[in-house]
Amino acid sequence: MTKVVLLSLTGPFAIRVGKFRQKLHIAGNTKRLLILLAANFNHGLRRESIIAEIWPDADARRGASSLNTAISRLKNCLDPFPDLEIDTIDDVVRMTVSSPALVDGALLQQAVQGTEPSEVELSDSSRSAVASAIGLCNGQFLEGCDEHWVLPMRERYSALYIRALLILMRDAAARGEFERALECGREVLELDPFREGTQREVMWLYVLNGQRAQALRQYAVLRRLLREDLDIEPMAETVRLYSRIKENDAAAVNSRDRIRPMNDRTRSGDQFVQV
Repeated sequence: MTKVVLLSLTGPFAIRVGKFRQKLHIAGNTKRLLILLAANFNHGLRRESIIAEIWPDADARRGASSLNTAISRLKNCLDPFPDLEIDTIDDVVRMTVSSPALVDGALLQQAVQGTEPSEVELSDSSRSAVASAIGLCNGQFLEGCDEHWVLPMRERYSALYIRALLILMRDAAARGEFERALECGREVLELDPFREGTQREVMWLYVLNGQRAQALRQYAVLRRLLREDLDIEPMAETVRLYSRIKENDAAAVNSRDRIRPMNDRTRSGDQFVQV
C-alpha cells in the first residue's frame, strides 16, 4: 500500500511519507525557494517577485539564471513525489499539490471552515476532521523560518489552530467530557494566556469536573499574570465568576449545564461563559 505524502508546513518545514521526514538534499536559496512555493502551494508566484525575495541583490539576468537553476534542482528533488510538482507557465512558478498528497495547514483550514466554537455537539465526521487536522500539526507555522512574509501567515495559522482547539473544547464540554475539554482549554491558554474569556471557560470546566479548588487557582494565576504583565485587574465577568465559585454557590458548583458562550468584547476578542 502506497503511503500518502504530507507537505508539512507546521513545525519545521518537511515532506513526510507516513510519519517519516524525507531527506531532500537541498540547501540555501534552493530550499528557501521550495519553502516559499510550498507555503503558497497551488498559487502561482511571478518570477520577478520570487527573484526579488530570494535574490534581492542580483541583476535581472543573474537573478533569472539563479531562479532557473533552482527550479531545475527542485524538480529533481521532488521527482520521488509525483503528487508534488513545480510548474512554470510563462512568468509564473507554482508548486502543485495533487491528491492524494496532503498539506497539514490546508487540512486545518478545511476542518474549521464554517464551524464556530459553540455549545452544540459536532457531528462525528466534523469532530474527527478537526481532531485529525490538529493531530497533524507539529508546531507553529514554518517554525525556524524567519522570512518576513512568514509572520502574517504564521499568525493566521495560529488563529486557525486555536479556533480548532476551542471547537473541540466546547464540543467535549457539550458531551460532558470535561477532562477532554480541559485538555483543549489548557493548550489554548499555553498559546495565548491573555484570552480572558477562555480563562473563564477553563475555570467553569474545572467546576463542572469537580475541581473547585483548581478553578480558584486558575483565577489566581490569571490575576497574577495580568498584574505582572499588563498592570491591570481581571474583567468584571471574571471576578463575578470567581466570587460565585469561592462562595460555593450551589447553582455554580452543582450545575451540569453546558458552557454557554456569549458574544462580547474582551481583551482577546474571544468569548466567555454566561454567569
